[in-house]
Amino acid sequence: MDSKNVFPRSLQYLIAVAKYGNFTHAAEVLYVSQPALSQQIKKLEDSLQCKLLDRSGKKIQLTDTGKSYVEHANLAWKNLDAGMRAIHDV
Repeated sequence: MDSKNVFPRSLQYLIAVAKYGNFTHAAEVLYVSQPALSQQIKKLEDSLQCKLLDRSGKKIQLTDTGKSYVEHANLAWKNLDAGMRAIHDV
C-alpha cells in the first residue's frame, strides 16, 4: 500500500466509527453525510487491502486488523494535532 493514499480525514472517520460503533452517529458528529463517511472508509479499506470493520451486526465492530490499525491511527492523529500546535507556536 502506498501511504500517500491515507489522508487525515480517513483516519478521523475511522476513529469516529470505531468510537461510536455506528456510521450514522459518527457521520452526525463529523457533520458529513453517512454515505460519504461509508465511502471514505471503504476507500481506506481498499487502499490497505484489508477489512477494518465488521459490518455484520447492528453495531459496527473493528476486526482484529482494524483494532491494530486504529491504535496507530489514534497515535497518528495525536501527532498531527501536535504538529498543528507546533506550527502555531512558531
